[in-house]
Amino acid sequence: HPERLLSQENLGAESRRNLARAAQEIKAHPGQLIGLGLWGDGVPCNWDRSRSIECFTMSLPGIDGEWENMRMPIWATNKKFLVRHNTFDDVLTVVTWSLRCLAIGVMPSKRHDLSAWLPTDGLRSRQAKTPLPVKAVLCEVRGDWAFMKQCFRLPPSNEIKGCCWRCRVTPDGIRDASADAPWRKQRLDHWDLIKRIHEDNANCSPLMGAPGLRSQCFAMDWLHVADLGITCNFLGGLFKLLLRKMEGRNESDRCSQLFLRMQQFYKENKTESRLDKLTLSMLRADQAKKGPKLRAKGAEARGLVPFAAELADQLLRDDEEERAAKLAARALHACYQNLST
Repeated sequence: HPERLLSQENLGAESRRNLARAAQEIKAHPGQLIGLGLWGDGVPCNWDRSRSIECFTMSLPGIDGEWENMRMPIWATNKKFLVRHNTFDDVLTVVTWSLRCLAIGVMPSKRHDLSAWLPTDGLRSRQAKTPLPVKAVLCEVRGDWAFMKQCFRLPPSNEIKGCCWRCRVTPDGIRDASADAPWRKQRLDHWDLIKRIHEDNANCSPLMGAPGLRSQCFAMDWLHVADLGITCNFLGGLFKLLLRKMEGRNESDRCSQLFLRMQQFYKENKTESRLDKLTLSMLRADQAKKGPKLRAKGAEARGLVPFAAELADQLLRDDEEERAAKLAARALHACYQNLST
């Protein structure tokens, strides 16, 4: 029902601002505009996960209730068939054409390349210029950093000239989160980003032509930032610390004891996504000079956050290191409790 689609109940503050600004640009009432989300990523496939399917899905991030987790696949192909930039650009040209029609609230009168309808476009040609019951614009575009670079030409995380599309921070300054960090006064607006893309001798993604879309709409998704990133980093370090509290003749035995506790937690809390094993190699750093990182899938890491908080409270004491780890585990658990299921 159109009224359900217009819900903004679950929209974050940034997405609400994006939607309000887009409404002003296309001269629509914010309450009569659907906010859309676009998500892109590669999904492992094959029996050995050696290949991946690149895909785009559309969502309604503002809607709540039974449909809040609905995802609508709009394109997918095997990564081995991709032509760098060209394939994504071709797909997003069609997506942008569709978004323009949604923004003005009228069915298209021509194909995406402005050519006339083909004989196979009978239904579309009959619906040409038909008013739509609602209008919609993109207010969120989510993906991991690699996808943002490959698909939208946004700066990568290791770009020496600047690794962010919202400010001028460089890789050597990203750890400065103080109130007077230089990057806080070096913000980039949408057109600064467009200029930077052109200065790098790259063409903008066709999606940049979607009505109301601005650089503020692009965001890292939680799966990559937290579940597979911060959370796995923290759990790896915490579990290494907790191994000291386990019984056993050696570190391998203590790791087995930690896994037994994990299994008991799974059983008591009916956790759906579970690790099927825990070994020392799953806690070791991939490279020298990097701390431990748990090797787990996103859902498996999410399921271990309350376990980590519970076990840290039970076993860690009040010396400086253990108290910091305990407080961090509580804070991470509290953060996850604020997410939708």
